[in-house]
Amino acid sequence: MIEVRHVSKSFGKNLVVENISFTVNQGEKLILLGVSGCGKTTTLKMLNKLIGVSQGSISIDGINIKDKPSEKLRRNIGYVLQRNSLFPHFTVLENISVVPNLLKWEKTKIEERAKILLEKFHLPQDRLSAYPKELSGGEAQRVNLARALAADPPILLMDEPFSALDTITRKAMRNEFVELGEFREKTIVMVTHDVQEAFEIGDRICLMNNGKIVQIGTPKQLLFAPANDFVRDFLSNSYLQLVLTVTRCSDIWSFLDGYRETENENGTEFSAQISVASALELFKDKNDPDKKIKMRWQDFVKMLSVSDLLQGFANYKAEADAGT
Repeated sequence: MIEVRHVSKSFGKNLVVENISFTVNQGEKLILLGVSGCGKTTTLKMLNKLIGVSQGSISIDGINIKDKPSEKLRRNIGYVLQRNSLFPHFTVLENISVVPNLLKWEKTKIEERAKILLEKFHLPQDRLSAYPKELSGGEAQRVNLARALAADPPILLMDEPFSALDTITRKAMRNEFVELGEFREKTIVMVTHDVQEAFEIGDRICLMNNGKIVQIGTPKQLLFAPANDFVRDFLSNSYLQLVLTVTRCSDIWSFLDGYRETENENGTEFSAQISVASALELFKDKNDPDKKIKMRWQDFVKMLSVSDLLQGFANYKAEADAGT
């Protein structure tokens, strides 16, 4: 557990973080969201003592980090930077090995861990001997993530980890990362200015402005119970897409008219636990009225088209709005 209590940070007379408090529970994914200059990256860097606090305290598992040597603290915290931060004169294997070497892992254990991570990030094994200049942007950032996970730290700090990538690569990498078993096990604090990214990844979102926390809560809480006009305005441009992202197909199941499966029906089956936005992305041609996907919720299966999903969502939203 990470506990931030009444923390402020000043650089000279410039107060960049002002009296913020929050807790990150074990295994939780907390997103620090906001525009450039709001204090989110400074907050992230204070968690592993890259930047010291001016006032207040930060504790990890009940121990104030000021009482722990920086090197020892960071060995248990993975850190991913915004851009390629690989050591240029190290191979991929050597980059991944940095923290395990500090922890005095055996060479065979390090190599096995590196191979496993490359497989998880869909990189060929021959990339272990490659140098950073030989990697594409997507490959380099995958190695950055692998390096942060190499020693299996319980905590992962991420500073705009996907922002330097093109849109397609960024989306693919984000999906790969979220699907990793290790992602679900880690306590993660991530900085982003991308609202959609925050809503897809975060269990809770900490929205910051001018060095202060404006609101902290689940994606649904920020959308449907905004603390003030700033929160409402910040999310307004992406509102519909965000609602589709936080609404699961199971939420709208009773509003979906897709016919139930027959004995001869086949094809990939998707869980209704996915978001409506994710379900819509399964359709390559959204204008094909005959295209359907098979979806299961508990003991029931339905074949659903794009129009089924959109109409079901519209009916669900209309009923929800009428009840508010």
